[in-house]
Amino acid sequence: TGNLAATPTLREGDNGPYTYARVLVSDRIRQEDGSYTDGPTVAYDVAVSGNQAQNLVEAAEESGNIRVTFSGRYRVTEYKGDQGSRLQHEV
Repeated sequence: TGNLAATPTLREGDNGPYTYARVLVSDRIRQEDGSYTDGPTVAYDVAVSGNQAQNLVEAAEESGNIRVTFSGRYRVTEYKGDQGSRLQHEV
């Protein structure tokens, strides 16, 4: 569960409507003393299709930044460049 980074764009393909949404997730981490702190923010690139894509884009256009829950196949890709490496999280 996280917040949309921006309003996704609805696209039309051979199999119907789809979109890609970037969802930002910050987990709460429990400390040894029982208190909680915010963990690092992780960006997930989420592929959405069909009616769910239409509903997501409509809700984001109407409400702006919305909180979404997502699930599906998960893949992490590491990219290495001149400025170090970065991870891309895809669902």
